[in-house]
Amino acid sequence: MGPYLSAPITDKESTEGSSERIIYGATHMQGWRNTMEDAHATNRALPGGGMCFTVFDGHGGKEVAIFAQRHFVEELVKNPKYQAGAIDAALKETYLAIDSLLRTPEGCKEVYRIQKHLPNSAPVDLRAAQDGVGAAGCTAVVAVLQSGRLFVVNAGDSRAVIARAGRAVDETMSLTRTYEGHKGTVRNIAILPNKEFTLPFQE
Repeated sequence: MGPYLSAPITDKESTEGSSERIIYGATHMQGWRNTMEDAHATNRALPGGGMCFTVFDGHGGKEVAIFAQRHFVEELVKNPKYQAGAIDAALKETYLAIDSLLRTPEGCKEVYRIQKHLPNSAPVDLRAAQDGVGAAGCTAVVAVLQSGRLFVVNAGDSRAVIARAGRAVDETMSLTRTYEGHKGTVRNIAILPNKEFTLPFQE
C-alpha cells in the first residue's frame, strides 16, 4: 500500500474567523495519505497591527509541517528586519531560519517528539533523533498583511493565488537557492522575492 490508503479519508476540519477588515477560513482533509501531513496557522495580532496566514504541506510525514507551524511566526516577529518594517526581507530570512532550527540538536529532538507522539518534555537521545527523523520536510506558503500591503512568499510547490472579483490575477513565483545542508547533502529551497499587492482598503 505504501504511503497511500485504499480509499480517501474525506472528513474535513475547518476554522474561520473575522475582524473589522477581513474574513478568512481554512479547511484541511487527509485524503489518500496514511496520515494527515499538513498544518496551517493564522495570527491576527502581529506586532504593528499585521496578520499572518500560513499553510505547511508536509512531505514524508507531518513532523516538519507541525514544527514550522509552531515556530514560523515567533521567528518572523523577532527578526530585526521585520521590526524595522522590511517585511519581504524578514519573510525570506525566516524561511531560512526555520530550516536552520530544524538542524539544531533541539530542533531535531522536537521533530522526533512530534513524529513519535511524545510529550514536549520527553527526554530524547540526540543520536536516536538524528537517526529516526528521516527525510521528512514540508513546502510552505505564507501571506502577511501589514499596513495595507500583502506579502506572499512560498517554498517548494505550494502556491498562493490572488483573486479579485472571482478571477485570479497573480500567483506566487519562486527562485531556487542551493546550499550545503546537514550531513553534507545539498538542499534546495525556493524563496519568493518580494511580491507586494496593494489592497482596496486602508487600515
